[in-house]
Amino acid sequence: GVASYEINGKDGAIIFTKGEVSSATLAQHLNEGVNTVTASDEAGNTATFTFTYDITKPTYTFARIQSNNKENAGYAKVGNNVWVYVNISEKLSVKPKFKINGIELEVKQERQVSSGTQYATWLTMTEDMTEGPVSFEVYGYTDLAGNVGDTITQTKENDVLDTTSVIFDKTPATVTLNGDSPITIEAGSVYDDKGATVVDNFDGEISNNYKFTYANYYADPNSKDVTESRLTEIDTRKTGLYKIAYIYTDKAGNTKQATRYLYIEDNTRPTITLNGDTNITIEAGTPYEDKGATVTDNSDDTIENFKYTNINYYVNGEHKDSHLPEVDVKQPGEYRIGYEYTDKSGNTKVEVRTVIVKDTTNPVVTANGKSQTLKVGEKYTELGATLTDNAYIDADDYEITIHFYDENGKFVYPSPSTVDTSKVGEYRIAYTAKDSSGNSSNVATISIKVEY
Repeated sequence: GVASYEINGKDGAIIFTKGEVSSATLAQHLNEGVNTVTASDEAGNTATFTFTYDITKPTYTFARIQSNNKENAGYAKVGNNVWVYVNISEKLSVKPKFKINGIELEVKQERQVSSGTQYATWLTMTEDMTEGPVSFEVYGYTDLAGNVGDTITQTKENDVLDTTSVIFDKTPATVTLNGDSPITIEAGSVYDDKGATVVDNFDGEISNNYKFTYANYYADPNSKDVTESRLTEIDTRKTGLYKIAYIYTDKAGNTKQATRYLYIEDNTRPTITLNGDTNITIEAGTPYEDKGATVTDNSDDTIENFKYTNINYYVNGEHKDSHLPEVDVKQPGEYRIGYEYTDKSGNTKVEVRTVIVKDTTNPVVTANGKSQTLKVGEKYTELGATLTDNAYIDADDYEITIHFYDENGKFVYPSPSTVDTSKVGEYRIAYTAKDSSGNSSNVATISIKVEY
């Protein structure tokens, strides 16, 4: 039989004698860690057994819960995976089990890390799950000695940034428009967007004056084709439809949108402002340069030098001609110059300038021939006269008056109509005219003497 047992020999060794020792008695004298027991028989022969004595529960060095939400790992929405990681430094005989929101899960990922072994699993969040903080448990992990670790329900940092909690949020925020929709305003007027009120079940009230995210513009309100997209400002000079989007994404990534419909109409006629005077009077033959007009509109661009569109011609109030290309300054009368503009929405405006061409200038008659003396019977050629005027005039529209004085200087009546060189005497030829305005010309005269 065994004469004695020695536990952890050398200094302080404990020796039991008189036969076998129970394991319970032996355990009272073991050290946590490596122990050595030496058994001796009566003859002094020995046998040694070395073993590890472990009565300490395994512990974790790191635990973390987070989601795979790219926007915020501390929040999860439907479809996100919520991960739980735990690092345990000891070797285990039984791997940990997991519960996430009370749902039992096995280890889905295992890898070696600097602090031991990391065990992980995940749960995919579904619509039927309850919103709020996501709970987790790690339990059942057992070391090689059979010690079972305590259940883990809290996170612990270990040289990495960890997420202390995850909130499951499946409900988008509420986005409520402030003010009306749809809204119709006149082109060119000021539009003051009233914004929206955004309230989220976890984020709280975001804003009671949430600015719009962007606006899409449709030149044709009845078309699905976007003319301009993702605008950050509203141009009220453009008629059509603006779909104004108010988009809010909460911390979990749930997105909500409200849309305001803004119709811009143009029922306002353009404004035409004449450059220069509205009523102008010029003397016939004087050059006229039209100064045009300025067109402003609530929707169209301003036109600084807008040319007239038509000219109507009147004489004494009676309409004589239409659509003249320009004012005929040689033709007395009244010219009504029209400036007509139609904006893109079909609103038309007309302004009229009146230009009166008056003729108060006398025509000028110049005799083509010269005074001369002829012998009796010698031929006389009538050269007539030249007529000029500031207005239109027929060059041949002059009158000739001939007065004849006989050889004694006596005036002969009635006056002849031509120069008769068979009669001795003096022919005094006068040229006169009147223009169409009744202005009388000067009197141009020459003398033709007939002698023997």
